[in-house]
Amino acid sequence: MENGEEYINALDQAINDEEIRNIAITAPYGAGKSSVIKTYVKKHPSLKYIFISMATFNSNEGNSQEDKKNEEIPLEKIENVILKQFFYKVKKNMLPQSRYNKIEKMSYMYIFIWTFCVNIFCLIGSILFFPDVLKEKVINCINFLIDLGIPEFWSYVIIPCLVLLEMIILTIVIKQGMIKLKLKEIKLFSNATLGSEAIDEKSIFNKNIDEILYFFEATGYEVVFFEDLDRLENNDIFIELRDLNFIINNYEGLKKPVKFVYAVKDELFHNKEERTKFFDYIIPVVPIINASNSEDVFLKEFENNTECNISKEYIKDIAPFVSDMRVLYNIFNEFKIYKRTLKDSDSIKLVDEKMLSLIIFKNLYPKDFAELQNEQDESIVKQAFKDKQSFIEKRTEKIRKDINELEKQIISVKEDCLKSTKELKYAFCGYLVNWSGAVCRIERHDGYYNRDSIYIERILDDDFNLKDIYNNNKGDYTIYYAKGNSNNLNKDIKSNDLKSLLEIYNERWTALKLLEDKKKEGIHHDLEELNEQLQNISILSLKELIDRNDVKEVLSDNVRSNKVLVFMLRYGYIDEDYSMYINYFKGDSITKDDMNFILNIRNREVQSFDYKLTRLRGVVDRLNIRDLLIM
Repeated sequence: MENGEEYINALDQAINDEEIRNIAITAPYGAGKSSVIKTYVKKHPSLKYIFISMATFNSNEGNSQEDKKNEEIPLEKIENVILKQFFYKVKKNMLPQSRYNKIEKMSYMYIFIWTFCVNIFCLIGSILFFPDVLKEKVINCINFLIDLGIPEFWSYVIIPCLVLLEMIILTIVIKQGMIKLKLKEIKLFSNATLGSEAIDEKSIFNKNIDEILYFFEATGYEVVFFEDLDRLENNDIFIELRDLNFIINNYEGLKKPVKFVYAVKDELFHNKEERTKFFDYIIPVVPIINASNSEDVFLKEFENNTECNISKEYIKDIAPFVSDMRVLYNIFNEFKIYKRTLKDSDSIKLVDEKMLSLIIFKNLYPKDFAELQNEQDESIVKQAFKDKQSFIEKRTEKIRKDINELEKQIISVKEDCLKSTKELKYAFCGYLVNWSGAVCRIERHDGYYNRDSIYIERILDDDFNLKDIYNNNKGDYTIYYAKGNSNNLNKDIKSNDLKSLLEIYNERWTALKLLEDKKKEGIHHDLEELNEQLQNISILSLKELIDRNDVKEVLSDNVRSNKVLVFMLRYGYIDEDYSMYINYFKGDSITKDDMNFILNIRNREVQSFDYKLTRLRGVVDRLNIRDLLIM
């Protein structure tokens, strides 16, 4: 890693300083904290150290790299895990006086030797203390064998063989665990019990402080490296560990001081007082990769790999989403494995960029990818394509509604005897006064002396919409008109009556207005466009739908919340063929060549005129209308 020597030297200086006991290596996730520790350990082979990792101890692990805090884990549980990693690190014989007994693997020969020694011990004891009893038992065995017809000479051979067989059987029984006896306590009298006194302490460290001190005294460990403690969202553990470190280093039984080194994230503590309270020395690690330079790291990984067909434009697009070095390496390694197993082994012509996109999604959102691979309905990728179908259905319904509306207007214009909007407005005004005069104005009043007049000149204006006469007025209307020499005639009309009349005339006016604005040819052109949209919308890919429409209309809120997925869908890096990139091709209904033919069509690649298809029916069943139009 870059500037690795600076970090190693700083860590070496801190560990060798007797006054420094608690050391922090700080950086964001994936910045190289573990690499610094591993490099330091590799350069100091004589260092006695132990690793304590909490990477797998996570009760509520998030689904991605986005900010997802874990629920706080109880302090006692964390301390218990640390204690287990201490004592299960070393062999049992290194801690003979420890109360924590571990099961040790024993060979048959080891058990047999112990059984043989026990038998020899019992034999010697019998010879020394009970010689007459032993002699009597041996004579009885010999006489028993003679009574069975076995010569006396062979009796002296059979008896040792039986003893040997007994030891072998006992060895097998012990090895197979048929005898599992555990001594919990020894009862001396009715009320006397030999056991350890329980310490009523909440802290696991306090309960086992004598064991911990004995552990470091017996093993001689000098440095304890703690990783991923900051993932547990419980800063109290640092207080307990600092206190534990103080007790250990004040124990006179230790020859060398014990240093605690913590690999933690920068934002673990909010202010400098908290940082200095927990740590004596802090080593910051500058991240090798972030959103601004990940493109260069991506290019470095792929530029020397001639097997991969990954363009620089693609890397420019996708690199900002990967800002963790470990994730980047995982992506590259998994891509190579997927490429070899899915693409090369099956000879299926898959697109490298689409495969890499799914691998990136897999590493950033492992849970979502697992749901997708397991064909679970709650998969967010599946939801995206469900949103596509839902959008197509809604848009199809709207287009059909628009087509019906245009067709109705065309029919209405053809059937209407009036051929212009002015003629229709004259007819409307004449109908208001029973064709008995010329309308001058229409006055609206709500019964509270609020009056509003609309003059005939305004009504006959080309831009005036007849429906604007009615404005939900609760009062009545008065029509002023002239007849012959009488210029001050008027007629009252109810609001609801005027509304009903306006609905009839306004529908006719709308159709005539459309005809005047677009002419009849324009309406037919719009109708053709709508019919074409109706035919094409069902065959558009999700990428094309997003390109032609607002993404908010196409995708649901849940899908849009995943910015990486929306980006990949928008650019077609994840499309309708995603299943081909995450599962093996079985080839039951079509052959590999047939599948390559379909993929070439969808990838807009030219087919040779003599390309041979084996299972034509299976190919036709897999092609959709969009694929046929491409052909």
